[in-house]
Amino acid sequence: MNRIEDDKGYFYKFNGSERKGVRYLTCYQQFCKGSASIRQNGYIVSGKDHSPNCSPNNADDERLNEKI
Repeated sequence: MNRIEDDKGYFYKFNGSERKGVRYLTCYQQFCKGSASIRQNGYIVSGKDHSPNCSPNNADDERLNEKI
């Protein structure tokens, strides 16, 4: 699965939606409500705020904990 990182260190994944050249993203962490979009010029724009327990670059730690 493709991960996209923003300038704050949060990882996103595509949610499968695209309208008028804008691609929509959701936070890579399972229970986070954060969202963003990629505009036609390539900039990532924040949408909904991330959940309080979501921290940047925490996605890899979450995946490791699932395997233990």
